Amino acid sequence: MKLTQLTVALAACLLASCASLVGPEPATLRDAAKGSFKMGVALPYRVLRDAQASGNAGREFNRLVCENEMKFESLQPREGQFTFEQADALVKFAEEHDMEIHFHTLVWHAQTPQWVFRGPDGQQASKELVLQRLKTHIKTVMEHYKGKIATWDVVNEAYNQDGSLRFSPWRSALGDDYLRICFQAAREADPKAVLIYNDFDMPHKGKREAVAKMFADFKKEGIIDGLGLQTHWNATWPTMEDAEATLKAFSDVGAKIYISEMDINTQQGMRNSGLGLVRTSEAEGGQGAIADPDQALADRYAQLFGLFLKYKKNVEAVTLWGIADHYSWIHGQPLIFDSKNEKKKAYFSVLETLKKNR
Repeated sequence: MKLTQLTVALAACLLASCASLVGPEPATLRDAAKGSFKMGVALPYRVLRDAQASGNAGREFNRLVCENEMKFESLQPREGQFTFEQADALVKFAEEHDMEIHFHTLVWHAQTPQWVFRGPDGQQASKELVLQRLKTHIKTVMEHYKGKIATWDVVNEAYNQDGSLRFSPWRSALGDDYLRICFQAAREADPKAVLIYNDFDMPHKGKREAVAKMFADFKKEGIIDGLGLQTHWNATWPTMEDAEATLKAFSDVGAKIYISEMDINTQQGMRNSGLGLVRTSEAEGGQGAIADPDQALADRYAQLFGLFLKYKKNVEAVTLWGIADHYSWIHGQPLIFDSKNEKKKAYFSVLETLKKNR
């Protein structure tokens, strides 16, 4: 009897010793993803008044992006009048919670005030004037946040699905080479900054190939560092084959990959795009209904995080586009915290997927 008790005691000690060597079980997403990639979240200024939501953000994530507060119209609504207050408050929150900051975005066809493209007479401004305003904005903003921003979205959403350049007031003003102009201006403003191009729908072959080529060309010139892969996806689109093809294509050209703007729409027949919900084709999983959307969401997050972990040598961060469903820019339940700021099945599926990779 004494020998049995001694054996049990020795076994317990051995287990305790092993546990101490392994370390405590990760209790948060940021801890579980340690060694793989940063876990990011997009926050609006108003979330700072929500103690539970902001608490979840500060505890679970170690990367922050402002939803709108750093866009052109927010930072410089009128020429020469910069308004950094709300963005600065989010930067302060990030610093207090040991979160790195991603800047979104310097140049975009949307949320840019019209004065940028208008001359003193109210007509279309000259190329020289628009270029001057672009460089002034980029230089002022990058100097204001120098040393505080980990990565910068320089240009956002410049390509169509087929790989052609989309219409943009920036393109109209500066010409087809405006992407290069923007990245050159950002590199001149801060030679050490990590500069990123960000876009949606990149599992489409034409767009994926155009962006990969652009990156390869710009990388040779030393004016780009990474690609932001928006994952406004749904429960069935893109296929895992197309999702992996995108990660592989960007890895092959040497891009640092930032999974950005992640949310999963479970409203079958619709998917998220950079401009809101759009109807899907049958090939994109637009038919039928999802019987258990909560479980489908959990399964899809686990599936995609498994893929991101497969490419963790290239994936630098994964950022969710919102902290909870009621902060999402779309209807439905696309995120991992519900409208009461409670953890959903999807939260636990992500946590367990990350734990398995440790």
